[in-house]
Amino acid sequence: YDLIRDRPYRTVIVMGPHHSINFNGAAVYPAGHFNTPLGNIEIDDRFATRLIAADPMFIPDPAIFEREHSIEVQLPFLQKTLKDFRIVPIMMGRGDFVSCQKIAKALRAAIGDRTDVLVIASSDMYHGYDPEECSRMDNATLSYIKNMDGAGLYNGLQDGSLQLCGGLPVVTMLMLAKSLGHDKAFVCSQTNSAIVTGNQDKGAWTVGYSSVII
Repeated sequence: YDLIRDRPYRTVIVMGPHHSINFNGAAVYPAGHFNTPLGNIEIDDRFATRLIAADPMFIPDPAIFEREHSIEVQLPFLQKTLKDFRIVPIMMGRGDFVSCQKIAKALRAAIGDRTDVLVIASSDMYHGYDPEECSRMDNATLSYIKNMDGAGLYNGLQDGSLQLCGGLPVVTMLMLAKSLGHDKAFVCSQTNSAIVTGNQDKGAWTVGYSSVII
């Protein structure tokens, strides 16, 4: 977030997974605002309307966003680093690789030639009981992200060799970024909860985290 501080982004697309509701496609919050302790963030309803009209897989259903944090956790950081921006919250449900391609294509068309749009994919990484396995698996997952390999990442998530709870948003983001001409990904930071707590014993519940910028 320090790397985007005060940059002139006017629309921020935030994609996240839903942890409890199974639905097909991608829910779009169509209008209004999100509220955090730092104030309201307005929805870019023009952009959201364009997406909803582009493909029936985009569902304008605010109820899907209730009791889900994957998008909300990013918002205070945006409020501390950007000014005068609106958001397009997209919650991704079930889908396959073709669904990710369709969503990326629709987003690409909606962005057009704008250069003031930021795209964020929100996700945790490894979940399990082995800090060493966490490091190995997260390194493997990051290798596909650094190579901008959306297809390889998707396949690894499907066979269980890689982990991202927000796998489909990240796969979609990678394909969208490549279609916009971006081909370099940098890992800014990588850690896990075992490192943070100091409990690195096998059997300790561990979650992996990373920050990547494209």
